[in-house]
Amino acid sequence: MVPYAWAWTLLQTIPGIGEITAALILIEIGDDLSHFNSADRFAAWAALCPFHYTQLIAHEPRERI
Repeated sequence: MVPYAWAWTLLQTIPGIGEITAALILIEIGDDLSHFNSADRFAAWAALCPFHYTQLIAHEPRERI
């Protein structure tokens, strides 16, 4: 981890990313993100895209037979 100590420390500044998650990210992709072309593509690959959940409301209840 010594060669990637700077990246490991930097990743931990992201909310929700701790020591283990930062290490796993570096193990998986290293410190070169150039093949993702953008931060959005990296976030999508890592499943870190934020979601907005809304409450689903049933318009009419269905009767059971």
